[in-house]
Amino acid sequence: MIKNYLFILFAILISINIYAQTKKTHYSNGNLKTEGKLLNNKKTGIWKIYYKNGNLAAIQSYKNNKKTGLSKLFHKNGKLKQIGKFENDKLIGLWKYFDESEYILQTQRYINGKQTGIIKHYFKNGKIEKFGFAENRRTYGIWKVYYKNGALFQIGELNNGIQHGKWKMYHRNGKLFTVGHFENGKQTKKWHTYDTLGNLNSIETYKKGIKNGLCKMFHLNGKLLAVGQILNGKQTGEWRVFFENGEFHKTSIYKEGELINKIPSIIKKQ
Repeated sequence: MIKNYLFILFAILISINIYAQTKKTHYSNGNLKTEGKLLNNKKTGIWKIYYKNGNLAAIQSYKNNKKTGLSKLFHKNGKLKQIGKFENDKLIGLWKYFDESEYILQTQRYINGKQTGIIKHYFKNGKIEKFGFAENRRTYGIWKVYYKNGALFQIGELNNGIQHGKWKMYHRNGKLFTVGHFENGKQTKKWHTYDTLGNLNSIETYKKGIKNGLCKMFHLNGKLLAVGQILNGKQTGEWRVFFENGEFHKTSIYKEGELINKIPSIIKKQ
């Protein structure tokens, strides 16, 4: 009876040694490269990976040779690089990414290995730099971009990572700087620009990202300063210029951005 018991115990111990072995690999300098357990020649449990300098590079949980559970990656200086979870070799849930000083850089979510939902980027001071929607590494929908002080810098829509539709940009004091539309990443139609006090500076027309068409500029009091045409980003033809009181001042003639003539008004500025 005792002999049978000892035989069974011995068989179990042999089985454990065969099917649950600790596996280690080393660099040519002798430093540890990887270590973990194998069950039926498949990775199981916690595995650790090291840099050649001996610092920890990653900690990963495995089940049946597939990444499952918590995963941590580290920079060569030992600081945390990224942290998140796997399920059957696919990223799931919230993942966080850090720089070499362990300041958070980015957070994003995954479902069944695919990037989805809101992605956030951060400044080193911990404030959000920009955030919006992403799916399968493509950004889309409304995105917001911020100054380091936390004030809103830009807001608009992305289509597959490209600016498309209405966009607004702001001064650091929160006042609107410019507003207009993009089409496939290029400015189009009318764009309004404002100074830091909220006064309208200009109204310019864009076509395929280049200034083309009617342009108006304004005095601080809101009165028209100048009006004329722009062709391929350069002033062209007649430009009418006005005093702050709204009275006509002069006409300037441009060709490819060069002033070639000016016709003054007979009305003198008061």
